[in-house]
Amino acid sequence: MNIETLKSITLTILIAFSLFLTVSLWYYQPNLEPIDDKNVGADTNIEEGVTNNLSELVVPDRVILHKQDRFYSFRNQLDRERFLSEVKNWTINGFSSRNFIPQKGLLAELHFPTAIPSSTIQNLFTLSEGAASGIIPEMNFKEVYFVNDNNEKVEVFFKKEDEEGYMVTAIQSVSALQRLDMQKINEPLNEQLLFDAEGVTERIFVPADARKIPDYVLLATDIDKEPLISTLFTERNNVRVSSTSDNGKRYYDSESEMEVPNGDKYMRFRTATSTELSNMTMGDVLVQSIDFVNDHTGWTNKFQLTELTDRQATYRMHFQGIPLLNWDNLTTIHIEYVQQQVANYDRPLISIEGELDNSDGDEDNGNVRQLPSGETVTSYLVNNYDEDYLGRIEDVKIGYRLVSPAEASVVYYVQPYWHIKINGGWEQFEIDELSNMRSSGKGGAGLAMGPN
Repeated sequence: MNIETLKSITLTILIAFSLFLTVSLWYYQPNLEPIDDKNVGADTNIEEGVTNNLSELVVPDRVILHKQDRFYSFRNQLDRERFLSEVKNWTINGFSSRNFIPQKGLLAELHFPTAIPSSTIQNLFTLSEGAASGIIPEMNFKEVYFVNDNNEKVEVFFKKEDEEGYMVTAIQSVSALQRLDMQKINEPLNEQLLFDAEGVTERIFVPADARKIPDYVLLATDIDKEPLISTLFTERNNVRVSSTSDNGKRYYDSESEMEVPNGDKYMRFRTATSTELSNMTMGDVLVQSIDFVNDHTGWTNKFQLTELTDRQATYRMHFQGIPLLNWDNLTTIHIEYVQQQVANYDRPLISIEGELDNSDGDEDNGNVRQLPSGETVTSYLVNNYDEDYLGRIEDVKIGYRLVSPAEASVVYYVQPYWHIKINGGWEQFEIDELSNMRSSGKGGAGLAMGPN
């Protein structure tokens, strides 16, 4: 066979292959499915969800009561909630500024998990007629202190987050003085310790004693995705759906996409927006994010604000008053804005419906965990880590982890562990043996850390 014949054969094969590809493309049907027409115009409300107001979502994560040089917190979540309801009814007057807070006469303090704008004060207290008609000075705060002013009134100090000093107001109420008098508090209390060590910059309180906290077995239901699709996409009948590499689903149109990973446990929504930053304040983001979720009754569990900036807000799920500190999207609602439009929206697609039998927290059945005391935990950290590490610690607290025994399971476990917040993320840790605390090593001897 000469070279010309070989060229002819090769050319014929290439032409045939080209024709085959052309025909294949003509008849190829991509793996795209339109959204079912029967769902066009579907309800945008999530059946399992409710609406919430700002007061229900912006809640302090610590209520600390003072008695001389010792600190206490309410033992029962219900007592804590009742106390905060009473605080909301206390009437405050006008505002002024001070450079310091008196150490004598401290009665109590509230700590929020994130800085919040001064515009929220009207949701935390009752404003007097004069204060309501005036302008609340703009500032952000994370800590609130109650001080006894010569047994005449209670002064309230809002510690400024972005600058030195305090914004101060007063409660003209004898009942407030009486309520904050430790001698007259009848509710059961737990003693708290201030994590006061070299390098620690945050005001962190931990329970003084070891804690016995029950595990729970919870039953969850899946949230219908149809209301979310109707809410998030402008033209619902233009939305297409395809499979992802992990056998999840991707819903999209020309501008936006909603990805639901395999298992249907959570979703991620993204939309094409300008890269320019929004001209929004923290107050704008707070109010708009709450309204956005309310518009589709998206509060499907007990959530509280945990992170807030002038661009994004994060709300974390709580159970029995304890935050669920998972590292994944199972326990948080996260909303990010660009040009005053929702650019990112991540949320769980499960709703906790109730508890299954946990033998009433019977310790004999292994359903109650005894966690080390706060003193044990903070001593371990001080003895095993340097000042640089301690300076990066933002918080230390007990939190639940939400765990599913199987990918498709509707049963979840909540299990309590100690957690450290460092560099903006939560890390689970356990001290395996008390003897490890006496180790002089600098690493994590006896310390088991999970992802943030």
